[in-house]
Amino acid sequence: VTYYGSAIDRSKKQPAFQIIMEYVDGGSLSQHLSKFGQFQEPVIKNYTRQLLEGLQYLHENHILHRDIKSANILVNSRGEIKIADFGTSKRLAGLQLCTEDSVGTLQYMSPDVVLVPPMGYGPEVDIWSVGCTVIEMVTGKMPFHKSEQSTDLNVIFKINYILFYYVVLNTGALLLKLGNERQPPDIPPELSDTAKDFLTKCFEPTEKRPSAKDLLNHPFIKTKPILIREPNSNSNGEKLHDG
Repeated sequence: VTYYGSAIDRSKKQPAFQIIMEYVDGGSLSQHLSKFGQFQEPVIKNYTRQLLEGLQYLHENHILHRDIKSANILVNSRGEIKIADFGTSKRLAGLQLCTEDSVGTLQYMSPDVVLVPPMGYGPEVDIWSVGCTVIEMVTGKMPFHKSEQSTDLNVIFKINYILFYYVVLNTGALLLKLGNERQPPDIPPELSDTAKDFLTKCFEPTEKRPSAKDLLNHPFIKTKPILIREPNSNSNGEKLHDG
């Protein structure tokens, strides 16, 4: 989302710092999924390509988002998506291309973030979250929605001693999958073979997981869908055909 500037509102007793940003009129992908249900594969391909282009830009500028999910992806009336909510993002300074913080939303979180490896983690954690977001667009449900988990997973998950034990008690099944077994969410069987292969690559082990730039050359993404608008269609009612 484009940043336009900032200002301090001194009209009230306690001044407020205001950030002026681009208005995205279509709401979030999460809202669209709730309203219209799961997306068709050509639409998913279109949104995923744009998401990868945004992540490529961030990663090339040494920025990790660390909370990629449908609720943090906005879409305008032209079908353009915008990555939002950089509250957990991290700039990797200098030659340090890894970080060791455990932040994000657990259902979309890479195993590397749940159990931080000795060398920390890098941009590959956002790629895992891309895969989880694609699955959400396919199914209309959050990743791991069948796992035992508490509603508190909708908040940002930050590991500290007290919260760690609380989360283990309430979300043991999901933590076991991510932290110990390193299992990704199930890949929907209704997807095309190229889409399944794309998701498999998003969930590769850290050292094999491709970058956003690499995935933009994947056959699932490589062919850009041609958008054909229909009268009075919403942003998910667009007809998209591979071209």
